Amino acid sequence: MTVRLLAIDVDGTLANSKGNVSDYTRRVLHEAVDRGIYVVISTGRSRSFLQCVADQVALNQPMICNNGAEIWKSCDELLTQRFMPLPVGQKIVHILQRYGVEHMWGNCVDGDFTPEIFGEPLKNPPMKLGAFFDDDHQLEVVRNEIAQLPGISITSSDELNIEMMQAGTSKASGLQLLAESLGVSLKDAMCFGDSYNDLEMFDVCGTAVAMGNANEEVKKNATYVTATNDEDGVARAIEKYVFNAQMI
Repeated sequence: MTVRLLAIDVDGTLANSKGNVSDYTRRVLHEAVDRGIYVVISTGRSRSFLQCVADQVALNQPMICNNGAEIWKSCDELLTQRFMPLPVGQKIVHILQRYGVEHMWGNCVDGDFTPEIFGEPLKNPPMKLGAFFDDDHQLEVVRNEIAQLPGISITSSDELNIEMMQAGTSKASGLQLLAESLGVSLKDAMCFGDSYNDLEMFDVCGTAVAMGNANEEVKKNATYVTATNDEDGVARAIEKYVFNAQMI
């Protein structure tokens, strides 16, 4: 098996339950880069919210942020950004407010939204909007209504949240665009994840690795299942399936 690119989710995957990247995992990622492998952080987080983890990893490598709505070819080179139409973004906010959803977030070209922003009309088209819900019923009702809006992709990174981007936007679409710009076939890509917003990425990569703490649907769709994020599952899988394979 030849692996030229590693696409790695952050929360529940690369970062442990305390939000940190261990020294062991960082050493393995640096070794991968030294071996000529791209190490791509692929996350639902915004660039600014990702920065604390990126600083720990300390690699000038590509990043896929906002579930594919924002792609960086390196820390300094932006490849693309995708925005949902402003009127649609505003309708989503109104729906969330009508159902009493209090925990909302999002970002645009100016950065992350603060809670106060949702009290007034949005000024810029969002790259992503997200919300946490009190229970399954509230989530299902709101998700079904938002799904009727045009031009929207919906995914989840948690059992009680939804995240919304421009139609056709996902970690998979972002990874496809990035891989093309790097001249890498996704047959030679290995991805890591633990939640629903990683599943489309699993479908397009040659090898998919689910974390030991992933939900059962993610595990069922993976090529391999590794240890949990608190047990350095990413690093262990890279050593086992990538480095050992290169030595054969």
